Amino acid sequence: MNTNINTDNVTDVQTIEDLLTEEFYSPYKLAKAVNKILDNVGIEKVLPPQMFYTYVKKGYIKADDNKQITREDAITWTEKYIAKYAA
Repeated sequence: MNTNINTDNVTDVQTIEDLLTEEFYSPYKLAKAVNKILDNVGIEKVLPPQMFYTYVKKGYIKADDNKQITREDAITWTEKYIAKYAA
């Protein structure tokens, strides 16, 4: 899935892949990144970092034993969340 982000807040058409550039994310760092993306696409919702820790613990977001989320898994989860929220 390649979710295009095109809003007044973003100067160019950007994809989630363009915006999530780190190799690994902690749940806290992913929460901050996802909240910026949500703001950029005009979704007025702030997801708390605690939610990301819970999602990692329950396996909704894939992570290793140190709770590190790969870039690919971060992109996958973010795309699914935005698609579900936009539906």
